Amino acid sequence: MKIIKDNEELKSYIVNESIVFNESIQCNFDIHVNANIEAHDIYAYNIDAYNIYALNIDAYNIYAADIKASNINAADIDAHNINAHNIKAADIYADDIDAADIKALNIDASDIKASDIYALNIYAYNIDALNIDYYAFCISHGDIICPSIKGRRNNSFHKCLDGKLTIKEQTKKIVIDGKEIELSLESFETLKKSLL
Repeated sequence: MKIIKDNEELKSYIVNESIVFNESIQCNFDIHVNANIEAHDIYAYNIDAYNIYALNIDAYNIYAADIKASNINAADIDAHNINAHNIKAADIYADDIDAADIKALNIDASDIKASDIYALNIYAYNIDALNIDYYAFCISHGDIICPSIKGRRNNSFHKCLDGKLTIKEQTKKIVIDGKEIELSLESFETLKKSLL
């Protein structure tokens, strides 16, 4: 594994707008380069680059035009935000994508687990999310589990090919006289309004 000390050293490896390593790299700093990065594994705090190609990527935030990796999951990519034009299983062979927010034109993976998914198109084996907001279509081979799913086009659609869509109701817990009571979000909002 090659340890890079700072962005200036990393930039010294740029050739034709690309940084290419035939080994893993560790960067204990935020990566900010106007270039493509290609390596076996990339370990960094935050990555801001044109395109990222790696076997495994481990970073806090990733900002790139395209992300292509062998593994993109909580073990290999630990990111609060993934912002990319394309996230494709054909390119990254992802089992799981686990992040607070995933924003992309296309997301194609075996499993997607996230708080919120905002995308143009979603292709996945299973999707488990809080909210899914897509443009044209959202297709899952297996199950889709979420409290809300909506398309932004009038004729957009979502479908589970072999599984089922499960709309899980969001709930709020309150404590009354030492007892915990679970209310639907709608009931909670109604109760809150009546108390104000």
